[in-house]
Amino acid sequence: MGFFRTLMLAAGALLFCAAPSQAQRTLTIGAQGAPSGMDPHYHSSNPNNAVLRQIFETLVDFDTSGRLIPRLAESWRAIDDLTWEFRLRDGVKFHDGTPFTAEDIAFSYARVPTITNSPGPFTPFVRSIAAIEIPEPRRIVIRTKEPNPFLDWDLSNIMILSRNLHANATLGDFNAGRAMIGTGAYRHVSYTLGERHEITRNPAYWGEAQPWERVVTRFISNPGARVATLLSGDVDLIDFVPVQDVQRLTNDARLAVFGVASNGTAYLFPDAARAPSPFVTD
Repeated sequence: MGFFRTLMLAAGALLFCAAPSQAQRTLTIGAQGAPSGMDPHYHSSNPNNAVLRQIFETLVDFDTSGRLIPRLAESWRAIDDLTWEFRLRDGVKFHDGTPFTAEDIAFSYARVPTITNSPGPFTPFVRSIAAIEIPEPRRIVIRTKEPNPFLDWDLSNIMILSRNLHANATLGDFNAGRAMIGTGAYRHVSYTLGERHEITRNPAYWGEAQPWERVVTRFISNPGARVATLLSGDVDLIDFVPVQDVQRLTNDARLAVFGVASNGTAYLFPDAARAPSPFVTD
């Protein structure tokens, strides 16, 4: 999983970066939003997911175009209206060497509804699952309560934990780094709540090696401060560039501008706060 790809898709905004030298091995990012917690099942939010998806992986993933692609599952198919089959990738290990198994899938999906006090639960993504069967070590069958043609997309949102490693893990364990053990392309190094997160490249990753040996994310909520930090060279990349600074930064020869279109959801609510609404006449 490329670090740039997930961050851009999660942020859904223009990103600017100073062009790094060939010898540079550390990427420093100035990000607007800090994670509210490091448990991958605690809070479904862009800041959380952008950080955690570098360390933990999903069964199915998506690319920068929003197309579903294999991740921990090599392939999948809908057998009938209520049954899906997923074939799992072989040879995957968690960062401590623990093998990834089909039991970890079943454990992770069952764990999601048990998370309490979540500001934005992941529960809707697993709500349609009725049962998970493991007919073979590298194959799982998921049965749903009703037809769900978007089950593969739903599962692209749920990061996989280890039954052995995370059975009793709490939000505090994740925040402290004790439970930050995934299968992803990067390993967790340290996290200072609301300030800084550091990861390092996973040399035993099953997929392609990542270009950065070390990635440091500094959380800078003030937009002017993010721009100033970029211009000073203290960070290589920032997100959520203020609109008023776009042209100025585009004209700066030291910087490159890039971005991708992202998925978003807008809600339109009727005037239900007042009864009857003064605008409803018939």
